[in-house]
Amino acid sequence: MKHFLENYWGRVGLGLRAARDPEDVRTVLNVVPHVESCLPFRGHAICLIEPSATVVTGDELRQTRRELKDADEKAQRLWSEYNVANQSTTQALAAVKGTFDGFKSVVHFSPLFLFVVFVLAETLRLKKLTKVSNDLEVASLEARRSKDSIENTLRTQEAWFSRNEVVKFARNRRYDKTLLNFARAMAGLPEGMVSLSPYLRVHSGPITSGHSIFAF
Repeated sequence: MKHFLENYWGRVGLGLRAARDPEDVRTVLNVVPHVESCLPFRGHAICLIEPSATVVTGDELRQTRRELKDADEKAQRLWSEYNVANQSTTQALAAVKGTFDGFKSVVHFSPLFLFVVFVLAETLRLKKLTKVSNDLEVASLEARRSKDSIENTLRTQEAWFSRNEVVKFARNRRYDKTLLNFARAMAGLPEGMVSLSPYLRVHSGPITSGHSIFAF
């Protein structure tokens, strides 16, 4: 982030200092051509230029993150269960097919053959395995859709919350609004952070205002 601001401070510095609304932050940063291609915004700082933003409190953001964690665990569990069930179904189908192929030359001469195949299929619980596999596939796909939806919600919440933290810093009279101090503050805004406030700590290095911001 420091390198980005050094390159474009002339374009964004005044706007960042004057930011009074979360959307101001995105507007200012988008003055830079192709800002989304700049290194910070291909990683942790993407939340600052995300097109959509949803007003959120810190508690709501934490709750969404917990929901995403639960949804991810559920999606992974169902996907694993589906793979196991699908493998069992595939093996059962292969066994039935193998039996049929082995006796297809006598199928017209042995009326009992179809009965044998039927019994074998039932023995292998083929129908049940197929149903379980299909049900798990549907549940797995639904869990992944739910996870994707929560991820989208979290992304927009993080966008607003992070920009709002930049605004709070810009309005905080405790710190000089220098390039370095903005770089330190904005570097503390990775995707999914809960608040910038804990990162406004005393730092051992020199700063212009007599205080410093913990740099990541």
